[in-house]
This record gives sequence, C-alpha cells and structure tokens, in this order.
Amino acid sequence: MYKISQECDVVGTLSELSRELKTRLLGSFIIRLVGNMVYPFMALYFTAAWNMKVAGILTLVSSLISVVVSFFGGPLIDRYGHKRNILIAQGIQVFSMTVVAIINFSWWTSVTIIALMLMLQNVGTGLLNPATESLLFNNTTKKNRKFVYSFDYWSTNISMGIGLMIGGSLYTEHKEFLFITLAVGEIIVWLIMFWGLATDIPITSKRKKNSFFIEEYRIVLQNTDFIKYCLAQLFVIFLEFQMMNYIVVRLTREFRWQLSGMTINGVSMASNLRVLNTILVIVLAWTINRFLSRYQTKNIFFLGMFIYILGYLVLLVSNAPILLIFAIILVSLGELFIVPTEQTLLGILQDPVYSGTYMAIHGLVLKGAKILGSLGLILGSIVSTTEIAIIFGATALLGCYIFAKLLAKYPEALH
Repeated sequence: MYKISQECDVVGTLSELSRELKTRLLGSFIIRLVGNMVYPFMALYFTAAWNMKVAGILTLVSSLISVVVSFFGGPLIDRYGHKRNILIAQGIQVFSMTVVAIINFSWWTSVTIIALMLMLQNVGTGLLNPATESLLFNNTTKKNRKFVYSFDYWSTNISMGIGLMIGGSLYTEHKEFLFITLAVGEIIVWLIMFWGLATDIPITSKRKKNSFFIEEYRIVLQNTDFIKYCLAQLFVIFLEFQMMNYIVVRLTREFRWQLSGMTINGVSMASNLRVLNTILVIVLAWTINRFLSRYQTKNIFFLGMFIYILGYLVLLVSNAPILLIFAIILVSLGELFIVPTEQTLLGILQDPVYSGTYMAIHGLVLKGAKILGSLGLILGSIVSTTEIAIIFGATALLGCYIFAKLLAKYPEALH
C-alpha cells in the first residue's frame, strides 16, 4: 500500500488503520455514493411536482434545519459519545428514506410526505456530520492523519462522481430504483456502524451539563486560532462555489464554442469543467502526493494556494476554451496541494475532548461558503466581471495570509 512520506515518518496504509477508522471511511463512502444518486436531483423532483419557487423554499428550509440541528449535534457527541449519536442519526436517515422509497414505489404517492421526510433526513444529517468528522479526527494520530484525510478526500470525489453519473443516467426513467437504492444503502451503513464502532464514553459525560450546551461552545469559541482557521478556509473555498453560481451564469450568457461542427454552450462547458475537476482529483491524488513528498510541505501548500486562486480568477473572467481547461487543471492541482496540510492544521487546533463541538462550528464554513458563493450573482448585477475578480481575489488572498500566520505559529502542521 501507498506510504505518503518516509522522510517525515508518516504512516499511510489502510491495513494499519483502526477498526473505527475503516468503519467510518467505508460507511461514508457508501452514504455519499447512494446520496449523490438522489439528493442533487430533489430540486428537480419538487419543481416537477409543484414549482421552482416551492422547490427553492424547501431546499432552503432543509438546509437551515441541518444547520440548526448541527449546533446541538456537536455537543451531544462530546457528552454521549460517537456510536450512540451516529446510530440515532443514521436511524433517522434509514426511517426517512425508507418511507420515501415505499411511497415512490407504491400506487399512492404523496409529495408532501416526501418533502417532510426530506426535512427529517436533514435532521439526521445535522446530527451525523459532526459525529463522523469528530470520529475521524479522534481516531487519527499525527503519523497517519495526512494519509487518512487524503484518502477520505479522494474517496469522497470518487463516490460523488459515480453517484452523480448513476443518478443523472437513471433519474428521469428510474427514479423509484434510485430511492430504493438509497434506502438500502442507509440500512447497510447503519449495520456497518453498529458492528464496526466501539462504544465510547466521552470525558465530558462526567461533567455538569447545562441545557443549551453553553459550556462547550464557550470553550471552543475561546480558541481564537481555530476561529481564524475557519475564517481563512471560508475566504478561500468560497471561490469553489462560484462554479455553481456566478461562473456558470456568466458562461451561459457569454460562452459559445464551435468544435468539429458542434456547438458547446456555457452550461455544457461549466458541467464539463466540473467533471474534469472530479476526474483529475481522482486520478492524480496518490500520484501527486508521492511526487510532492520530495519537497517542503510549506512551499507546496502556498504554491497550491496560488494556483488554486489563480485558476478560479481565470474561470471568473475568461471565455477562451483552452484557458478555461487550463484553469480547472490549476484548480484541481491546487486542491490536491492544499488539502493534506489544511486538514492536519485543523487537527492540531482541536481539543479531542470537544471535537464534536469543533466539528459543528467547522461545518458552518461550508455553509458560509455556499452563502458567499451566491453573492457572486448579486455582485454580478452591480459590478463588472473584472471588479468581481479583484474583490474575490483579494478575499482569497486574505484567507491565504491568515493561513500563513497560523502555519508560522504551528509549524508541526507542515511535517
């Protein structure tokens, strides 16, 4: 099996990982695989059943439910342990998706019940995500953390890519099969978690508890370096969400490419660029890490930041096909250069006793990035493309500056 860095004594083989880590990695792979066959197409489902406005409201409400529940999910992990919370959260997923599968496969269909089950599913997601991320952190060590997070990142891209391809191919004619596959997948993952995870008793379970988890959040929010990390990551990764917002809208409006008698429009180009990004990450992940082990991690990290930001700035302003393809290659390489060090630094900044609460707060980074991503559409109606690139580039560079400060303070993240 692949070993990330012999020089730094970083252990990285699947056979060396604990049972809990193997269980988590396998369970998450299955959940992402079957989930991406269905969830990306639920907006289409509700649009067809009702209308776009209702579908948008349902999507927003579901996301808000997940955010609110995650605030409670994190401290619950710190108080009652991973296995208990994961099984409850996964059980909610099993129930909601089984109901959806039965309704879609029966003669009686209720879109209202399906919408309610989707909201219930987001309750499960809000509880589950901090638990699985905390489980991953608490069961890794300094020696294997880079390998584990790199492998998780790689498997995430594979599961999402395969799931989206299967879902896109079968949704129109065989959506009932997809819902059944999702329900069966959820049941399998519950069984995997039940048999694979050991019962854990967290330290905080012995402490005085208050009703609203004030103590946990007070302790975590006092860690200013962790808050700085979250802000730095937010300022950088929000560029990624421009791909689904401003960039795709701009390309739809401005891009046309005549290629061998075919016309490739902006929507197709944006979709193809995302597929290329996924393929590059899947194919290059291990090869790149093996190659990069020869060089200083600090140089690789900041090179990754530079080409990642540069790639998205090109995507923000260019309509040249070759430049767009070159830009997405830069973005893909930048991701691969950045992620291992970024995740290692996140691990250093956490206290394992409160890892659930840390993960609940860190989960807001992704949701905040989605919100900032939507700002591109608003700004696009006010300022020029060049001005947007300058504003977004400056924001990303601010994030890069904060990372530089944190890495100077925690140089162990670079080893």
